[in-house]
Amino acid sequence: MKKVGLHVRGDQVPNADLKENPDWFRGPANMKTQWVGGSNVSIMVSSRQPGWHTLPHTHECEQMMYVISGHGWFFIEEEGFEFGPGDFFRVPANEIHWSWLRDEGVEYLQIHTPGLDIPIGEESRVFLLREDEEDPVLVPNVFPSAEEAEEIMRRVELKYVGETIE
Repeated sequence: MKKVGLHVRGDQVPNADLKENPDWFRGPANMKTQWVGGSNVSIMVSSRQPGWHTLPHTHECEQMMYVISGHGWFFIEEEGFEFGPGDFFRVPANEIHWSWLRDEGVEYLQIHTPGLDIPIGEESRVFLLREDEEDPVLVPNVFPSAEEAEEIMRRVELKYVGETIE
């Protein structure tokens, strides 16, 4: 665990790559993210390419998001939201959610409390903790079965977007 104290410069936080991971998302896109954690929170600045489509998932943390640039769709439970720059989202803990970027890439600021564990590798995680502080507990994403994911995506995406990813 890389503990750096209470401050780090942005250019010292690695830009981790999450490429074509069928367990997490569909499409030929990838996600680049800078990930910083504290004792009970994580922050990610993420860029995602056009075509990015996360699979429905939950996590035991509340998620707040701010859209820095780009447009797309975000789904929470049975609701769909078309978003653009300057928009904010809140995902309550344990609610199923996902996003779909059809024609445009997006840059988000995401905050999770408690911190979210994503598969970027320890070398890409930076913790704003002093050496004597306890290691935080991070929570993982939880994915429903493939059948459940397909069913909710089809139902909700057809309702709001008029089509669904194949």
